[in-house]
Amino acid sequence: MIKNSIALVLTVFLILLLAGCSSEPDEEIPDDIKSLENLTVIPKDQEPSQTIDFKRNARFGETEEVVVGEIESIAVDDQERVFIADGGQNVIHAYKPNAQYLRKIGSEGKGPGEFTRIFSLRHQGNRLYAYDSEQDRINTFNLDSFTFSHAVPLTRENRDIEELSNTSPKSFYVSGNGKLLVSFIEYFSMGNEEDTDRSTLFYWMDQEGNIVSDKVFEQKARKSITGTAGGGRVVVPAPFGRKSIFAGGPEDTFYGTWNEDFLIKKYNAKGEYRQAIYYPYSKSPLEIEDVLEKFDHEPIHDLIRNADRPDSWPAIHSMKVDDQSRIWVSTITDDLDSYQWWVISSEGKLLAKFTWPRSRSLEVVKNGSAYTHETDEETSVERIVRYGIEMSEAD
Repeated sequence: MIKNSIALVLTVFLILLLAGCSSEPDEEIPDDIKSLENLTVIPKDQEPSQTIDFKRNARFGETEEVVVGEIESIAVDDQERVFIADGGQNVIHAYKPNAQYLRKIGSEGKGPGEFTRIFSLRHQGNRLYAYDSEQDRINTFNLDSFTFSHAVPLTRENRDIEELSNTSPKSFYVSGNGKLLVSFIEYFSMGNEEDTDRSTLFYWMDQEGNIVSDKVFEQKARKSITGTAGGGRVVVPAPFGRKSIFAGGPEDTFYGTWNEDFLIKKYNAKGEYRQAIYYPYSKSPLEIEDVLEKFDHEPIHDLIRNADRPDSWPAIHSMKVDDQSRIWVSTITDDLDSYQWWVISSEGKLLAKFTWPRSRSLEVVKNGSAYTHETDEETSVERIVRYGIEMSEAD
């Protein structure tokens, strides 16, 4: 009787063990990913825990009072006011939450609070930060008075670090205490065809533009294709989509991914790894004709045809983090006109999924709303569109 009981227990144990192993096949998770600490794996058959719906409730852009030239970037403050960086006029347009035009901020020029190439916006507290990529500085404005406060210089004189000697500023994030996390991308060497493996380096800077940290993050820069076209040397960003993606979240948390895989890593403000979220995504096959459609110049077509290229598109196209620490990830599917979006909690729980056209670019998720950059197909007028987000538990 005892022997039979032991045999029965062993049999049940082996059945449970085999069932557990078969529910999450080892081959779906590469070894280098499986070895990560604090790894959360979203199961292949995981269904979202919530449904999501969007209700369009406002449009920001051209009005009877103002014409918007080219939308480069947007920011949304805690009062739900919307700020649009106009690259055509080098000015910032401010709107009330009801989409009524409020005023212009800054102007074109080289003086205090002026721009020669406005590139990106960030909001923190009662300050609006606007990066001028040609003047290598960040203009800051007080949002209580809409007046210019000061400029943060990003020039080489303020970054006496050997590793940054061959770089230029690329983007920035603002911490709760006012420090700036600035990314610098290494220059491309036109004389070296093999020099396509560049890096993006991140350092903390103070409001005077001084480096105040060691290197915090380092990411691979987007791959480039080099060759000869039209009688000269050309560099084309590899149109196959491989790139690093970086996003800032609340409480100075940061998220990064090399979009080849659906693998998102979370870091603190010191650049220390904290967590990873992985999903064994099935990537879509890459057809060369779909790539060539993006270019009109025949010599560029020849350059792309002769370049080494992968068999598939990458897994991820873009990533945003909202003010509730939810991660919004767009993935590339077989439908080249749309992206499938995933909404994931900071702990790695799949909350919702939805599909949006590629022409609807998600810029900001904040205050319970999603803000997108859209262009009218008939008039070519660009707008920022706000959608209210409605999420509820799935049946």
